Amino acid sequence: MKSGRLGLCYFTAVPLAQVCRVWYYEIYVELGGNMVEIWQLLVQSVRLPPSISSPRTPQKIYFKRSDNPDTSVQRVLSCEAQGSLPLEIYWRKNGITVEQSKYVKFDVSDGELAITDPTREDEGVYQCIATNKWGTSLSQPFHFIMGRHGSFPDDPVTSLSVNEGDSASLTCDNQPISVPAGTYFWYKQPVNQQGGAQDQVIESDRHAIDKTGTLYFINVIKRDQLIDKVYACGIYNSLDESIKIGSKKRLDVSPPSTGVTNFSPIRLHAPETVEGQIGKDVELECIIGGSPVPTIKWLGLSSLPIKTRNNKYKVTKFGRSLQIFNVTESDEGGYTCIAENNSGRETVFIYFNVTSPPMWINSLQSKHAIVGDDVKFTCKARPAVQEELLSPPDWFINGEPLNMTKELEQGRMMSFNDDRTILTIQDVSRDRDLMCIQCNISNSIGSVFSDAYLNVLEPIMILSRPPEFTVFGHGEVLNFTITATTDPSQTLTRRWFLNDKPLILHQPYFMYDEQSGDFYFNTSKVAVQDIESMAGEYRCELSHQHEITAVAFSIATSKPTTDKNSDPVVAGNYTFIIVIIAGLLVVIIVCIVIVALWKNRTPKAVYNLGKEEDKNFNLTPINQLESEELHNETMNETMNESKLSLYSVGKC
Repeated sequence: MKSGRLGLCYFTAVPLAQVCRVWYYEIYVELGGNMVEIWQLLVQSVRLPPSISSPRTPQKIYFKRSDNPDTSVQRVLSCEAQGSLPLEIYWRKNGITVEQSKYVKFDVSDGELAITDPTREDEGVYQCIATNKWGTSLSQPFHFIMGRHGSFPDDPVTSLSVNEGDSASLTCDNQPISVPAGTYFWYKQPVNQQGGAQDQVIESDRHAIDKTGTLYFINVIKRDQLIDKVYACGIYNSLDESIKIGSKKRLDVSPPSTGVTNFSPIRLHAPETVEGQIGKDVELECIIGGSPVPTIKWLGLSSLPIKTRNNKYKVTKFGRSLQIFNVTESDEGGYTCIAENNSGRETVFIYFNVTSPPMWINSLQSKHAIVGDDVKFTCKARPAVQEELLSPPDWFINGEPLNMTKELEQGRMMSFNDDRTILTIQDVSRDRDLMCIQCNISNSIGSVFSDAYLNVLEPIMILSRPPEFTVFGHGEVLNFTITATTDPSQTLTRRWFLNDKPLILHQPYFMYDEQSGDFYFNTSKVAVQDIESMAGEYRCELSHQHEITAVAFSIATSKPTTDKNSDPVVAGNYTFIIVIIAGLLVVIIVCIVIVALWKNRTPKAVYNLGKEEDKNFNLTPINQLESEELHNETMNETMNESKLSLYSVGKC
């Protein structure tokens, strides 16, 4: 059955490709033209848990209510998923399954959630849920937020009195809500006017607006006091595309009390600590009053002047703003703002604290394992430098919190390392352990979420192969075919080697079919003088992208036969006889050596004692000395007898 090839067409979504059409036709014929059976075969044999490919990062989506009741506004959340069919897509809002209604619609097959005329009740964190028989995958979160832009209260105008030459600030009080965050402006508004044309206060060397909306006068001059006008704070909302104005202020300017209008620099606004997140841009503000207007310069981490000719820093707003782009951990530290005029100097130190949501060290990665493998999933993140340590991750299986007891009851063998950052699934099974896995890590700044799947594949199985060793003669046809099977979702590829060198298959003496793997070697098409070069070890590596296995075998040539001695059987008999003869010779030589050694150790002659000698054998040392002469005489006689005996033997 060619289900593996069919699975390839199924996964690559190219059923109209020529090669796939051929495979479909082959299975069509094999199953007697039953298309229902073909589809059932496809669905049953190919297994892949779902995975969501879009969105890859958390989304923040703002919406606003329609101002026209006769016109509907529709917002669409969209995700994309892959996996074995049938694959269905649902949605969750704040962890609860979204139900379809008159205003909320989705199609389980296309991954789109449409919300008509959304209201505040529709706000929340949405997730796309893709599910099939083999698992459930969760998307990155969609933060669906309704835009808001309130109005200032109708407060009375407040006044601020200041001397000429002094610094002054007008705060933007009782600010209305603005979602997303608004942008601040200040205007010169005619008294008692609620709308119409406004004269905008443009930021200059004498006028500054900070990120909280306060308007600063670096030094006040007489014309800053308005006639028939007041200063009003404006907040612009980009979603609503409107400006709301309020917090009206009047500035009363008096002549200098001492007659002096020159003042040394004074700190008006410069936070001691500023926080910024890794990867984002940040602005350090240093608003310094004084008369004349002070000049400002910035020093960086090494107390050296900031270089603005690169893309890292930019000084704007007449020196009052230092922008740091694409923040990294190395940007953390102290920055110095120095303001000077002819009356003095003011030095301001600002500490920049770099923060971040958890940053991935190892997010979850989908795995294709082989039956029986142990599989590890790692969910590990770190905080920014010098930030608090992270809590262990929260783990989920198919979108539900991981319960070890429940998993054990289902036969799954799972375990964690000490800090719960590595989940190990042991001895995976294709019928039990296909699943989706999620993890989430949070800190006070934010969170990170990861989703992956475990797919378990049937191993590569060798069904038939050539013998491990073959002796062949010139003219034979050798069958090198290796038959193997693997998971239906994978397609095997084969690479051949001869004596560890790639084998060139497109040769006249090779008959090789890349599709079926059939392989024959016709030795008659190889020149006799070249046949030896074709002998040796053949190795075939069978693989797909998740597994590799090898089959090796050797072939050797047989020598040409011209007489019976060259016959392998006869030659074997001669060899046996030679071995027997050699063994007998070895035995004879060993016996001769043993006899020779024995003779050397045996006395040449023996003297037998008489009764009287035997009786007096135990001599005292004195008697032994007295009998020394007798002993020597006896030995001489014995040697003479031995010589006589040897002479007699030689003569015979």
